Amino acid sequence: MQYLFLTGLEVLIALAVFLILPFVITAISKTTNVLINIHHWRKIIKLEIRMGTHTKINFTDFPEQGSWLGKKFRICFNYDTTKTLTGICVRDDREAPGRTIFKLDDGRYVLSTECQCQPL
Repeated sequence: MQYLFLTGLEVLIALAVFLILPFVITAISKTTNVLINIHHWRKIIKLEIRMGTHTKINFTDFPEQGSWLGKKFRICFNYDTTKTLTGICVRDDREAPGRTIFKLDDGRYVLSTECQCQPL
């Protein structure tokens, strides 16, 4: 029968590993929880960034509107002109923040940055 002989240093290393391992696992778990919480807060912060203010928009004032406002347009998506919808321009900012919004005949709203359009 063979016996396993450990030197004093090996015994100390083995004890250190078994004594420290639970603390390492706890630290990793806490770090993971912190990372998960940071990710969770990033999602919340992104939602809050969607709300904001603009100097040209308030209760009584709105940006000057362009010539597209109220006109009918043919709208397509992803440059696919085989499938088109029609809609009306409901916002055409001539100045900052420079948004153009179309209301499609089916009731949806799209930004000019999400589609391609052609005046009718």
